Amino acid sequence: MSFEPELLRDIIEVNPKTGIVKGQLYPFMDMAAITEWQRDVPLKSLVPREFRGSGSKFQSGDILLARITPCFENGKTAVAPAISTAGHGSTEFIVIRAKNPEDRAFIYALMRSEDFRAHAIKSMVGSSGRQRIPNDALNTYSTVLPAQAYRARASKLLCAIEDLCFSLKSQNTALESIAQTLFRSWFINFAPVHAKVAGNEPEAMSAELAALFPSEFEDSELSLIPKGWVPGRLSDICNLNPESWSAKTHPVVIKYVDLSGLKENVFSEPVEFTFGDAPSRARRVLRKGDSLYGTVRPGNLSYGFVGGSEAGLTGSTGFAVLRPMNKNSTEFVYCAMTLTENIVRLTHLAEGAAYPAVRPDIVHKQPLVVPSSEVMQAFHKTTAPLFSLHANNCRLVSCLVSLRDHLLPRLISGKLRIEDAEASVTEITSELEAEPV
Repeated sequence: MSFEPELLRDIIEVNPKTGIVKGQLYPFMDMAAITEWQRDVPLKSLVPREFRGSGSKFQSGDILLARITPCFENGKTAVAPAISTAGHGSTEFIVIRAKNPEDRAFIYALMRSEDFRAHAIKSMVGSSGRQRIPNDALNTYSTVLPAQAYRARASKLLCAIEDLCFSLKSQNTALESIAQTLFRSWFINFAPVHAKVAGNEPEAMSAELAALFPSEFEDSELSLIPKGWVPGRLSDICNLNPESWSAKTHPVVIKYVDLSGLKENVFSEPVEFTFGDAPSRARRVLRKGDSLYGTVRPGNLSYGFVGGSEAGLTGSTGFAVLRPMNKNSTEFVYCAMTLTENIVRLTHLAEGAAYPAVRPDIVHKQPLVVPSSEVMQAFHKTTAPLFSLHANNCRLVSCLVSLRDHLLPRLISGKLRIEDAEASVTEITSELEAEPV
C-alpha cells in the first residue's frame, strides 16, 4: 500500500469561490441548523434569504466546519445538503471543498478525527470564550495520507455507515410520528368514537378493534369525552421517580445518562462509573419502558423513552422518570407526555430565571382522558412493535457509530485493509438485525 506525505491543503479548498450574486435569494444556513456530531443537515433547515455580501458561501457536498468555540468542540461539523444553487450561511463557518469529489467522506472523517481536532483547538486565536479557528489551521495541517484510490474506497465505506445511520434515524422519526398520530386520533380527537356516533365505521380499523370504542359521548370536567372513559392525570397510570440508588442496593458499576446524552429522544452511550465516583445527580433508577422528561430545560426536546433493559442504568435527577403501573400503558404514557401541546404547556410552567425548570410533580399531574382498559391494551399491542423496532434501530446506530470511531484512525492513516473494514461493518449489521429485541 502506498502513502503520500501531503498537506491537507493539497486535497481541499478552504472557503472556495462560489457563484453567488449580492441582492438575490439563496438557501441560508445558520449555526443552529447543524446538530452536534451529525453529518446531515435537513433541507427544511435552509431558508431563502437575500445574500448581502458577507458570510460563508457553499454548494452541495461542501463541508461546513464551525470555527468558533464552543460550537467546534461540541461537534458542529456537517455536509451541505443537496441544493440546486449555491447557498450562504453564518460567518462562523469555514467551508471546505474536496478537490476530488471521491475524497468528500474521507475529508469529513478527517475533520472529525481526534488528531485534527486537537490541532484546530491548539490553533485557535482570539479572546477567551470567543476563540476561532483561523483558515491557516487547515492550510498548515499535515498528515501522511494514503493513496487516492484507498481514500476513495474508504470514503465509500464511511459514507455507507453514515447513510445507514441517517436512514435508521429517519425511520425512527417516522415510527414515533406514527405512534403519536395514532395517539392523537384515538385519545385527543376521539376519531373512532366520532365515526361511530355518526353511524360510520372507524377508518383503517378492524371490526373487532372498533367494537372496543364507545359509540357516544358524555359530559365531564374535561368537556365531552367518550362514554365510560374517565378524566384523570398521568399520576393515575404511572409512578413518579419510583426508585433511587442507595449505598445498600447499588451495583459495583453504574451506567449514567444525563440531558447531554439525550439526542433525538433516545440515549447515546451511557457513561460508566463505579458508584462512589458517579455524579451526585446519577440517582434515578431507569427500567425498560420508563418515560423521561427533562425538567431543567423543558420544551427543548429533552424527553426520551427507555427502549431496552440494561442492568445498572441510571439517570440524572434532572429527569422526571414516569414508570407505568401497568405494562399496557407503557406507550400511552410516553405519547401523552410528549404531545406538542403538553410540551408547550409545561414550558410555560417552568420556574426560575437563570435555569428555568418544571417541578417533577407538575409533569406527573398532566391532565388526560383515561380510556377503558381494553382500548389501552389495544393501543399497547398496536404500538409496542413500533417502539421495539425503534429501540433496535437505536442499538444498531450506537454500534455502527462505535465501529466507525474504532475504524476511523486506521482508515485515515491507511493502516487498515478496506476489505477487513467492510467485513466488520457487514458482520455487525447482520448480527444486530438478526437479534431479537
